[in-house]
Amino acid sequence: MKNIARTLTATALTATAVISLSGCSDIAKPFSDAWAIHYYVDTTDADTGSASLTYLGSDKRGADSTERTDIAAQLPWTEHVVITDGQPAEITATPAANETLTCRILLDDIKVLAETTGTPGETITCTATPTAEETR
Repeated sequence: MKNIARTLTATALTATAVISLSGCSDIAKPFSDAWAIHYYVDTTDADTGSASLTYLGSDKRGADSTERTDIAAQLPWTEHVVITDGQPAEITATPAANETLTCRILLDDIKVLAETTGTPGETITCTATPTAEETR
């Protein structure tokens, strides 16, 4: 009976070690920290305008960010995405005309993580990598 208990214990410990060392990061990924990010782009020259946009984001927690585009975005423009812990939030905006653009990345629609204002006709980029410290 003791041999069966030892064998079961050894099997359980071996299975635990194999699972923990076999790259089970894919199991933990859906449960990793993720941030609600709000991208914002506007023009300072007029009430409306347009821009070509490229930004990073995913639709759900744990998913890798993918590049997304909106080649004729009407300004002001906003988008909500999810960014998994350790991945950057980034938006690049190119004005359709000689407009001055401003981009902003907000955490939970409240905290400004990045903000940039360009010069007339300039392409701008806002980048931030949210961390647990910033969510406090």
